[in-house]
Amino acid sequence: MLSSCSGDDLQATPSKESLSVGTEFFIEANSESYSISVTANCQWTVELLSGWERLQLGTRSADGDGVILLATPKNDETTSREAYLQVVSQTGVIVRKIHVQQRGIDPYIQLSQTQFEQTFRAAESLEVTITSNAYWQITGGAPGFSCDTENGKGNATIHFSVEENLVESDRTAVFTISSVDPAQARPAVAEVTIHQAARTIDIQVTPTDHQVEADGASFPVAVSCTDKWEIAGGADGFTCDVTGGEGDGTVTVTVASNPYETVRSATFTFRTVETSVTKTATLTVVQAGKQVQLNVSSQGFTAQAIGGDYQVEVLCNAAWFATADASWLTVTPNQGEENGFVTIICEQNTSTSPRQSAVIISAGSQGQYTKTIVVEQQPGAVPSVEQPIIGTIDKYNAAMTFSYQSATSVVTTYGICYATHENPTVADKVISQTGNDTGAQVSFNLSGLESGTEYYARAFARNATGIAYSEQVSFTTAGNAPNPDDPLLPYLIKRK
Repeated sequence: MLSSCSGDDLQATPSKESLSVGTEFFIEANSESYSISVTANCQWTVELLSGWERLQLGTRSADGDGVILLATPKNDETTSREAYLQVVSQTGVIVRKIHVQQRGIDPYIQLSQTQFEQTFRAAESLEVTITSNAYWQITGGAPGFSCDTENGKGNATIHFSVEENLVESDRTAVFTISSVDPAQARPAVAEVTIHQAARTIDIQVTPTDHQVEADGASFPVAVSCTDKWEIAGGADGFTCDVTGGEGDGTVTVTVASNPYETVRSATFTFRTVETSVTKTATLTVVQAGKQVQLNVSSQGFTAQAIGGDYQVEVLCNAAWFATADASWLTVTPNQGEENGFVTIICEQNTSTSPRQSAVIISAGSQGQYTKTIVVEQQPGAVPSVEQPIIGTIDKYNAAMTFSYQSATSVVTTYGICYATHENPTVADKVISQTGNDTGAQVSFNLSGLESGTEYYARAFARNATGIAYSEQVSFTTAGNAPNPDDPLLPYLIKRK
């Protein structure tokens, strides 16, 4: 088929010659011949200035109107090719240049794969094979997606790289592969679409809550995570064997024995790190309060009147306190932690009546657990004093020996009281010593007595409870009784 564009007549000088021919012609790739119409009133010639291989002129010259015939073998390439011809009038006054362009064959681009579904993780290489008969270039894409080449020709293998998706939304990149010859009427186009899933940021723990008895325990926690993670939180008595990890793992949580009766708890927060969005999961551990157990080795005892120290064992699994409800009892120590001993110190009982009190051992946050240790103390008693044994007696002296015993307190004073009347007391004449023991045999010499006189004597001993007297003895000094008119000798001065 003929396709032409009309051109203007060009004359260098006034002439009757005229020659008209188109200047631009496009030939399809599969055309094997082409004709160009020439309108003229003169002779003209045509020559091939340049062209592609095997392009031939079928017409060299003509007179008047005519047709330029071109032999145009099929173009097997996708790129166009061109030729330049020149038409000249007989006189050479009129010259027309013609540009002829033969299109390339239709290009094609075929891909081994046009769609990729990619996880959020990075992909080093997504391979695509290109089968084509054309020059081509690659355009498009998106941030995070790249290709190892931008252009090429014919068959090739290309590789796409995908960076890790750090956000929680899907993203897509479209790469367009197209032929690059602008003369092609129908350029070839193919697309590679890469769809990358949203960044999966997730962390879960199993279990999410756990109950622990007061005695404490260890238990495993399964962690499922897409990334690195760390553990925060917790509380005194609650620990984890690791502080973090990456991906799936197991954490051992250890809970110490609860020293308190109240329930206590701890919350551990597991959270992702180095991610665009921080995701968390929590584990709550609740521990029962301690059941306080309290006992004592003795529920009570009898204390001697003399007093003393008495030890009692406290059996407890918590803190405890000890108090006495009477001033004559002292407890040491007055507090402790778990098992221990207390010493109950009893003062001596100076009264002649028994007495009773108690020591209270209490435990628990409100002191609600108690044990009572009843202390009964024997009554105090005065010493026992034996009747004196009389020894040598002369006119002015008498020797006596006696024994005393005190079971409830030490004897502080002991001696002999005597008089000329019966049942003397310490209000009469006395010879005594200071003591600090609970019993002894002692001797005294009564001097300054009057001759020939009958005396009555009793031994005595005093302790914290009081004074005790022995049975009375009597004796008479040697010689005659003194005359009341006789002067008193110094050694006859009465003394107590």
